[in-house]
Amino acid sequence: GATNKKRKLVAGALVMVLLAMLVATSHPQKDLMDRMGEGIAPEMLSSAYYCGLYADGLVASDHPASSIIFGFTGTNATWDTAQDTLVADTFEEAAEEMREVNSPSGKKRVDFVAIDKSLESGVMLFPWDPASKPSEEAIDKFNHAPYMKLYDNGYSRLYYVNWGLAED
Repeated sequence: GATNKKRKLVAGALVMVLLAMLVATSHPQKDLMDRMGEGIAPEMLSSAYYCGLYADGLVASDHPASSIIFGFTGTNATWDTAQDTLVADTFEEAAEEMREVNSPSGKKRVDFVAIDKSLESGVMLFPWDPASKPSEEAIDKFNHAPYMKLYDNGYSRLYYVNWGLAED
């Protein structure tokens, strides 16, 4: 009888310790959550829907925009695999990566790039890493060939990569 009682006491104590550990680890660190924006700008949704209607290839963007584009339309996006596409100062610096991105949907060529105000203030590839602000040159490169602006609502823009205009 005493052994059975000790087993129940030890099992109960173990359950309490496990519950305490679960409570202590169930929430992400505060500094990680400080970098996460939980809202979606309505203008980003209209851009995502435009992608769903007209983007028939891989869309390069950062993690938040890729999640919105894929989540609302099912359009292939890059999430965290096209860093050079977004932060390189010139197309030539990004072209090698763009020709064959190892995206979540497989190795594909970047045919579209989605840029929004959030991305301009910081490119977030992995949610746990700090977002890095792209240079003015990196953002400006999308205003020149081989990029062709297809959509602009003042908050977000979608560019087509016209590979026929790309210089090798």
